[in-house]
Amino acid sequence: MSNAAIRRALFFILAFAFLASPAAVTAEEIPWEWSGIERIVVVGDLHGEYENFIKILKGTNVVDENEHWAAGNAHLVQTGDIMDRGDEARKIFDLLIRLEKEAEAAGGMVHVLLGNHEEINLTGAVFSSNSDALTLDQFTSFLPDSYRKQQEDSLRKKITKLRAQGRRISGEQSMDAFWNSQKKDGSAQRLYVLNLNKEYGPWLHRLNVAIKINDVLFVHGGISEKYSKWGLREINDRYRLELADVWRAYRNSEPQRILMLSIIYRADSPLWYRELATVPEEDLKEEVDTILANLGAKAMIIAHTPKIPKNINEMQRFGGRVWIVDTGISRVYNGPPSALIIQNGNFSVWGVPMKTSMRMTAPILFFVALGSGNLIWPQPRGEEVSRMEALEKVLREAKVEKIEREILGGRTGPWLITLSAGSVKQRAVFRHVDRPRPQPTPDSYKYDIAAYELTRLLGLELIPPVVEREIKGRKGTLQVYVENCIREKDRKRKKLEPPNPKAFSNALEEVKMLENLTYDECQDADHIYVHRDDWRVCRVDFSEAFAPISDLIPGCDITVCSRKFFEGLLKLDEETVKSKLSRYLKDEEIGALLTRKDLIIAKIKALIAEKGEEAVLF
Repeated sequence: MSNAAIRRALFFILAFAFLASPAAVTAEEIPWEWSGIERIVVVGDLHGEYENFIKILKGTNVVDENEHWAAGNAHLVQTGDIMDRGDEARKIFDLLIRLEKEAEAAGGMVHVLLGNHEEINLTGAVFSSNSDALTLDQFTSFLPDSYRKQQEDSLRKKITKLRAQGRRISGEQSMDAFWNSQKKDGSAQRLYVLNLNKEYGPWLHRLNVAIKINDVLFVHGGISEKYSKWGLREINDRYRLELADVWRAYRNSEPQRILMLSIIYRADSPLWYRELATVPEEDLKEEVDTILANLGAKAMIIAHTPKIPKNINEMQRFGGRVWIVDTGISRVYNGPPSALIIQNGNFSVWGVPMKTSMRMTAPILFFVALGSGNLIWPQPRGEEVSRMEALEKVLREAKVEKIEREILGGRTGPWLITLSAGSVKQRAVFRHVDRPRPQPTPDSYKYDIAAYELTRLLGLELIPPVVEREIKGRKGTLQVYVENCIREKDRKRKKLEPPNPKAFSNALEEVKMLENLTYDECQDADHIYVHRDDWRVCRVDFSEAFAPISDLIPGCDITVCSRKFFEGLLKLDEETVKSKLSRYLKDEEIGALLTRKDLIIAKIKALIAEKGEEAVLF
């Protein structure tokens, strides 16, 4: 049986066993490609904005005055992120489910794609990664009706009793305060996730991640070159398989999943990928050509990265081969209600002017890539230890001058912090998600601090200084914002060659050693940074590291090692590791780490015996 056949068989088993719904079907029964469609209407991120959505549907003649399907055989595509930031996600779901049936009866079709906000709500990650985006009204709307009524009736009785005693109490404020406390309660959070999956899971779990109509691709975040090699069928099949697996683990409170996640909750997955909207076009042109060629398409429609356009030209990139339809429709962004219309292959936009006459007053949310500005870290060799210790002190004690929440983007919503210590200013990244194992989708700032402490034990300077700190009532890690650096991914795109290729290659090998030791993603070019001045390398974001796997990363082969790294491993003992890392890692994570350390030492010794010390150690 082929791998694809095995995956489809697994999907069949998981879909029926995990979703436990008569609506669950095999991947083969969920189509993802259509052709010969004359009119397509595309709507981007809604974020609970029902009123503007209705305005768009009526303005584009998709629905009539009574909000029923009026578009005949046209196709409507909604690109995901219906949930969070606004209040009426449930109302939008109900509308779309009804319109699906009405469109089908008229010969048309409604396509709703999954967005990253649907993903974090379905899996419960919203409470640790982006709870600020979850509004109180959305939270209560997806709780079981009986639970919500019971709690509110009980609270009303208490308020009535207190008022009878002469207390002046606002019922509305008391109700909001109660539900805000429930939002932070683990039992209520679980009720929310279970009920969301119970009531809307049979529909949401069936939705596609990416589709193709005629020769145009539609996806929430974007499809990178990596996933373009999979093909749309594999993307959708695998996503549904993994979503079902994560849901099963969450529902049954089981510590382990069946599958290793390869698409769900990945920063470069089609639900989270931003680079088609953010990377300079000249740096990504060849990659866009390859992506579209791999998928047999002429254009891709994406959302996810909000951009409030002054005119239609600002919605397209790469000569019209990529269109961005997230125009900030939600009142959170105050952008224009808009829709992209593809009529017989011609592109036009409803709700955005053709010319630049529109006066812009709404804020634009920018997503900043790490690595621009003045040199802060690293410093010249010889000053490392004292400088790093000084930076740790600044991170711990300096005054928080400015907080830019979520400006860095990403699935965990890190904050960009400006610290002030007298005349010295230091920017830092604050990560506050704490979802450690055995959560189905582990992601924790504690793994970041564990990785940094581990490098300090080894005497290495591969990770910018990071400390624990509480900011605005949230515990997390503050890490020095790496300035004047470029991501390894972007270096490759720009085809920048180091002045000393051998030294640079060795630096990347040292990072690979650390990734094997911590069991984090191997040679993650998104999180490897290269300093523009001296070509030194550092690695950030270990929030998913330290899997309790007593083996090295498959395909992440070790061929050489720095003498410093090797000597550090030889000195590293169990007692020291436990004394430094037990605050952040569980016993099984530390045990697996120590096993991997021994495997790496054995591997290096075997290479030295085979090739000689000079060929292996640098």
